[in-house]
Amino acid sequence: MTGNDDRSGYAGGIAGIITRSTITQCSNSGDIAGGDNSRSIGGITGESQTDNTIIGCNNSASVKGGEYIGGITGLHNSGSNGSIIACYNTGGITGTSRAGGIAGTSHADLIACYSTGNVSVPSTADTGGGVIGHRYYSSCLACYWNSSNDKGIGSDSSTSDPAPVKVDGSTVQWAAGSGSNNALATMNAAIDTWNSDSDNTPCLWKYKVNDAPAAPATLPLVLEKTE
Repeated sequence: MTGNDDRSGYAGGIAGIITRSTITQCSNSGDIAGGDNSRSIGGITGESQTDNTIIGCNNSASVKGGEYIGGITGLHNSGSNGSIIACYNTGGITGTSRAGGIAGTSHADLIACYSTGNVSVPSTADTGGGVIGHRYYSSCLACYWNSSNDKGIGSDSSTSDPAPVKVDGSTVQWAAGSGSNNALATMNAAIDTWNSDSDNTPCLWKYKVNDAPAAPATLPLVLEKTE
């Protein structure tokens, strides 16, 4: 998908803008591109507005644009009742500012998500992160990244809240180690906690090791339906 002018925006592999919606088990593999002045471009949805939940989705394509560029959503602005849970991105993300492997900017919760796609922003923009470009007073629970990015969150207004963890293959591993150093177990435990809250839309997917022959290093874990 390509924007038709430099100011294009609100483009996503599944939806441009969502509000009061739930998206589950969706996957995008088609490249998405907007101009340098475009806003809200994402692998699954360009912008997530009010009271949305995105569950068990993934993006493997490149996502390019201006501001608010993300592997799952460009702008995650769903308020207190909106969350992204059990989603992953392996595609490269490029923006002029506020670009992240999962969300370009996040105003709401991210839970049990990971990204291995490189995130690129100009050197003058301190808003590119392996998971979130800019976080605005929201939680990021049991989230991981492994890419060339130095930071999981480019700029952070929620410095007292948990931050995403970089999988370095040594101390923190995708499926080995123990406790919080095991990304797979930690994310699946966070999904269990989510499901224990009767107010949440159940997440019927959990992570497992990608054991496909010649599995790419950029896709260490995949989701499988539990029911």
